[in-house]
Amino acid sequence: MHKLDAIEWGWTTKPTTDAQFEAMMTSLDAYLASKEVLPHQRSFAGKSLVARMLNISVPLAGSIFGIGADEFDPTLKRVSKWFQAVYQKRFNPHFDARSFAFDVRGTLWRMRVGIVYGTVQVVLDKDWSNTGGQPIEKSLNLIHAIEDFTPAATASLTLAEFNAIGAAIDVGIPALDAMDDFSGHPMFDLARLDYAHSVDALISGIAWSKAWWETAQTAEKIMKGLLDVEEQEYPTGQKGHIIPHVGKVFGDYFGVALPTDLLQAIDCKSAVRYGDEEATREDAVAAHVALLKLLPMLAQAYNKRPSRVP
Repeated sequence: MHKLDAIEWGWTTKPTTDAQFEAMMTSLDAYLASKEVLPHQRSFAGKSLVARMLNISVPLAGSIFGIGADEFDPTLKRVSKWFQAVYQKRFNPHFDARSFAFDVRGTLWRMRVGIVYGTVQVVLDKDWSNTGGQPIEKSLNLIHAIEDFTPAATASLTLAEFNAIGAAIDVGIPALDAMDDFSGHPMFDLARLDYAHSVDALISGIAWSKAWWETAQTAEKIMKGLLDVEEQEYPTGQKGHIIPHVGKVFGDYFGVALPTDLLQAIDCKSAVRYGDEEATREDAVAAHVALLKLLPMLAQAYNKRPSRVP
C-alpha cells in the first residue's frame, strides 16, 4: 500500500444526491486501487479520506481504530455499505496465510487461525460449548477453527487423535506467528501467497505436486528475502532453487545450522512441478510439516541477525 493523500484524491464536494455519491465512490475506489489498497482494506482507508476531505469530525478512537466511526456521520456509513456491497466476500477474505493442514484418520483438514487483538482465552476442547470460563466474545475454542469440522466429527475423535490435533497446533501456530513477523521485502508477501496456495493444494486432496512445489517456494522466498534485507547475496540460477543449498547460505550468514532433514523434506525438484516426476501425498505433507517447523527457526535467526549485534 502506498501513502494515501486526500488532496491527491481531490474530491471536495459532499454528495447530496445518489448520483453524486456514486460518482464520489467510483472515484474513491479507483484512487485506492491505484495506491494498491486491497478490497478488504478500502472501507477503513476510504472513510478516513472522506472524513478528511469533507471535514467530517470523528472521535479519536474512531479515527484511529475505525470503531464506531460510521455512527458519527451518515456519509461514512454509506461509504462502508458501498464497499461491502461491491466487494462482498472479498471484503472479508479468509485468513488464507493464517492456516495450516493436519491429518485426522487419513483426511487432511485445515485450521484457520486469525490474528487476535486484546486478551482472549484460547482452549482446545471436544466440548464445543467450552469457552474457558470466559464470555464467548473473549474466548476461542480452537476446535471451532478447524474448517468444516462438525460436532459429530469432534465427538468421534479418539484420545490419540485429539492429542494429535493438539500436537499439530503446537507446531502450526508458532509457524504462522513467525511468518507474520517477516516484513520489509516484497518476497515475503509473495511467500505468503505461495504458502496459501500450498495449503489449498493439500486440502484439495489431489494436487500433491503443486502443494510440494509451493511449499518449497515459500521457504526459498523467505530465506532469500531475509538475506536480501541484510544486503547479502543469495543463490540464483539452478542452485537458487535447491532448498538445502539456500539453507546453507542462510545458515552461514545468520550463524545457525538449519536441520538438514527439514531442508531436504521441503526441497522439490522442478521435475515434480512439471509432472515429469510423481509427487506423493506423503511427500507433500512431509514438506508442509517441515516448513512449519522451519519457519520459527528462520524468524529466531533473523531476530538475532549479525547486523543487530553492536
